[in-house]
This record gives sequence, structure tokens and C-alpha cells, in this order.
Amino acid sequence: ELPLAHNLYAQLEVDLGRAEDAILRLLARARAHGADPELSAGLVQALAALNAKAREWDRANRLLFRNSGGEAVLGAVESAVMPIA
Repeated sequence: ELPLAHNLYAQLEVDLGRAEDAILRLLARARAHGADPELSAGLVQALAALNAKAREWDRANRLLFRNSGGEAVLGAVESAVMPIA
């Protein structure tokens, strides 16, 4: 029942691509036990990750509609959602 543990677990969930799960869990915890700085920090991180995911999806869709060729479209999607090392 430690808020710090919930914050750390939220970071793990975000890293595993489960930001939505983290948000729902942290909101339920905050409703049941009141606001806590650690819960708030975990919630902000999960929301930021979800927002970034939505922006990437939006950019990929815009690139898809801009291009019309098969391989050009695939290249646009890959560049939008996969970071270049």
C-alpha cells in the first residue's frame, strides 16, 4: 500500500506500453485513499506517455494520408513510430 511502490510500478507499466493500465490503477488508488504526491507523479508520467503515443499516432496518420505509394507509406509509418538510433 505504499504510494512510492505504485509510482515505481506505474513507470514499469509505461515502459511496457501499458500507460492506460497505470492511469486507471493510479486513479482508483487516489479515489480510495486520497491524493498523494507519489501517486500524482506516477499519474503525470503515465499521462505524458499516453499523450506522446497519441501524438505519434496522429503524425503517422498524417504521413499516411500525405503519401499514396505502398512503400513510401510504409517508410513514413516506420519513421513516425520508430525512433532513429
